[in-house]
Amino acid sequence: MDAVEGFADLNGLKVIFATGPLWPNPANIFAIPDGRGFSMIDVGSGGATGRDYLLNGLNHWGLQLRDLHTVVLSHAHPDHMGAMQHVLEEVHPRVLIHRLDVVSSLEPRHLTETFDIALAKDCLAVSGCEEDQNNFDLLEYFDDSGCSMSAAESVEAITEGETVQLGDFFFEIVHTPGHSPGHISLFDRDRGLLLAGDLVGNSPA
Repeated sequence: MDAVEGFADLNGLKVIFATGPLWPNPANIFAIPDGRGFSMIDVGSGGATGRDYLLNGLNHWGLQLRDLHTVVLSHAHPDHMGAMQHVLEEVHPRVLIHRLDVVSSLEPRHLTETFDIALAKDCLAVSGCEEDQNNFDLLEYFDDSGCSMSAAESVEAITEGETVQLGDFFFEIVHTPGHSPGHISLFDRDRGLLLAGDLVGNSPA
């Protein structure tokens, strides 16, 4: 494994590590180069921080956003897909997401039906924010946190048990709901490699 701080090459899987578990830090991003360009698993958050994180990470690996042809989203949360707004300014890749997160990926207002609103309000209270808790707006909360959400322009639904080829990797889609209805993990069985999205990670608490 070739690794430097913030990055690792896992036998062709180019990792751009998150700098911390709290927003506005974007989630981990995985890029997989191939003969047509490259694919990605998650794209990080919206806002200026997310844009810089994505572009600087791709630059580290010698990749240009214009060569992105496929994106697999682990779920429709702003630290994993908010940077779609930046991606779509440059390129229009094929985007895959679990069928249960399709609606939220196309119209983020639907996140109010599944997101942990109580946790978001608790975070506001702890931060000392004076906003009216009774008129809480989830997308404004994301914006104010520096981790803006973004909609995809179109997506393709994937389901449990499907296999998605990204470069030389063959990822089985494992539906791991709870964090979001359509949260997925990606498992390359031959390599013994599991990308678990937000199923496993450092606690922001």
